[in-house]
Amino acid sequence: MFAHLIDAKGDIVANNQVELRLMQSPTPEQNIRYYAVTYPLRPPEAASLAFGIFDPTNKGGKFLSADNGPRDWENRRVIVPLPSR
Repeated sequence: MFAHLIDAKGDIVANNQVELRLMQSPTPEQNIRYYAVTYPLRPPEAASLAFGIFDPTNKGGKFLSADNGPRDWENRRVIVPLPSR
């Protein structure tokens, strides 16, 4: 999963990523996984978080498409506004 901090125009001002691992759930009742992506400092121009899922093992690359909410990159990134400072 990649996560970009973007400015008001959608340009990337900070970039990070985390590998999504396929693991067995501890129990059937605990079947939700969560991951954290952190940044050392929020750039002042960062207005939103844009994230998506990319499969680097797929030759030529493959993105999962988002089907709801604000998005860009041909539905490859979901946009979440950051709170005002």
